[in-house]
Amino acid sequence: MPGACLASGIIPSVGRTGSCYDNAAAESWNATFKKELIHLHLWKDAGHVRNGAFEYIEAYYNRTRIQRELGYLSPAEYEDQFDRITLEAA
Repeated sequence: MPGACLASGIIPSVGRTGSCYDNAAAESWNATFKKELIHLHLWKDAGHVRNGAFEYIEAYYNRTRIQRELGYLSPAEYEDQFDRITLEAA
């Protein structure tokens, strides 16, 4: 797999060599992505996978999916709350 990635101009590592902590975040994201999207559908072709991935990441995960790290708010709710607090402080 790394050879195929490199041949396509893709660097397969997301962190420093030998650092399991860098890779853990990426592996956690990959597991979530597969569990919540990829394994729930029978995909017609690569184009459908690309479109589904875009919709999942941009419309759902980055905007509406509740995130534990954000106090169980969606990213949009968290940003709204941050903006309100920032405006009140100004």
